[in-house]
Amino acid sequence: MEKFVDKTLEQNAEKKALSILSALRNIAEKYAPISLENSVETLLAISSNPTLSVLKSILDREAKRIPPESPAEKSKHMANDYGFVRGAAYFGKERSK
Repeated sequence: MEKFVDKTLEQNAEKKALSILSALRNIAEKYAPISLENSVETLLAISSNPTLSVLKSILDREAKRIPPESPAEKSKHMANDYGFVRGAAYFGKERSK
């Protein structure tokens, strides 16, 4: 994060840099610190001139990604996924053997 702030201060005029950093502070309130750090690292790796709009798009893309479920978690969900099931008692009679 510090590298992004340093680059922003170096590459922009003081007034513009302050508005960018103010917007960055607002973004930091929405996202978790670790996801923000990962996104900044990604941004610095792909761009020599990082911008706030690219950082926002990286954050949005990461937020949309759903972590893959492990097989144990899938089977746990499937075991309880019967939908709306009615038994014989609902229909007025018990099943006879």
